[in-house]
Amino acid sequence: MITRIAPSRLSDGMGRFSHYQSLKICTRAVLLAELEKQGKTPTAKESEIAKQTIAQASDFDSRLMEQADMNDLDTDLCVRWAKACAGIPEKDLDEGSIHRALINRGLIWQKEETGIKHPTTAGLLLLGKRPESFFPQVRIAANAFGGSERGDPIDRDDIREALPVAVERAFQFLKRNMRHTTRIEGFSKVEIHEYPYEALREAVVNAVAHRDYDLAGSSIRIDKYADRVEVISPGLPPEPITLQKIEKLDYIACSRNPKLARGLSFFERIEEQGDGLRRIVRESEAIGLKRPQFRFRDGHFQVTFLAPEDILKLKSQEMRPVLEVEKNILEGLSETQKKIIKILMEENETNVPKLSQQLGLALPTIRKAIGGLRDKGLVIQRGKARETTYSLSLSHK
Repeated sequence: MITRIAPSRLSDGMGRFSHYQSLKICTRAVLLAELEKQGKTPTAKESEIAKQTIAQASDFDSRLMEQADMNDLDTDLCVRWAKACAGIPEKDLDEGSIHRALINRGLIWQKEETGIKHPTTAGLLLLGKRPESFFPQVRIAANAFGGSERGDPIDRDDIREALPVAVERAFQFLKRNMRHTTRIEGFSKVEIHEYPYEALREAVVNAVAHRDYDLAGSSIRIDKYADRVEVISPGLPPEPITLQKIEKLDYIACSRNPKLARGLSFFERIEEQGDGLRRIVRESEAIGLKRPQFRFRDGHFQVTFLAPEDILKLKSQEMRPVLEVEKNILEGLSETQKKIIKILMEENETNVPKLSQQLGLALPTIRKAIGGLRDKGLVIQRGKARETTYSLSLSHK
């Protein structure tokens, strides 16, 4: 359906607009009124497409912040971003090259009348010294609870920094409040974490990059319980993305804040094609966790990670064990020496009488075996006489 509208008609009754979405809504109302006069009515499909287009319309991360200037940006963050974005070595970076990179990516702008450079909203959120002084909603409220219900938190953090700093601080909060243990696999000791690092970080990045910042009264919430982790972000995904499509991981991603998402990608390893939720599911299931749950809750989008029933049954996320005896070293050891190493992996420290009791071998046999391990540099001897203890010297954390 195509019709011609005189520009003067579009301006009738249209004043100043606070954001792009309200402009689109008003423009569509004027167009519909004109079409009605011409006896034309949009089809149901056309109306649905228009509704979805307006729902996706947001210029939040592109707004020009004339009340802020370059002094409101963190110089170190600007340098880090420019190095990652432009690939320029730090020694070759100067103010001019940094500012050009920021202007080209829509993070700052220059007022023509004064020549003064100002940040955009995306620039302030990504690189600002104190973004919350301009946007109080730029906050992550993190709480850890000892049980499965809300109560007095055992740990909490109120995070209000620039988004790259906020993501790292939120991740460290989760890391220190989750369980960690080690498991022996053959002659390796591997570290096991309660939740997958990559998936948790992705959930936090997804929350800060794609939340609805026009909801000025809402903040991101991270709640760590004994049996789950919840990451709750203000705003729902724009239509036509539905909860059913998200649960099936069958959707074409679109970003509410494309400049923020793109800018954050230079600090974080996030998916360019909107595969964040798929990655959350993939990383969780890969270590043996149940599939994370997605939920729309009172105008918020919630990702819930479910704790394992037995943490020792999870797979390790680490590329290398925290402690390992190489195969070529094992080939030169006796069976008794191998048994001693396995005990030391589990107990960290022991002595000759204890090993003798555990292995059912005479004291001289144990002393000879462990002496050989000491001579090969595989164990460390501490103390003297009856106070002598032994521990592995292979740790390479």
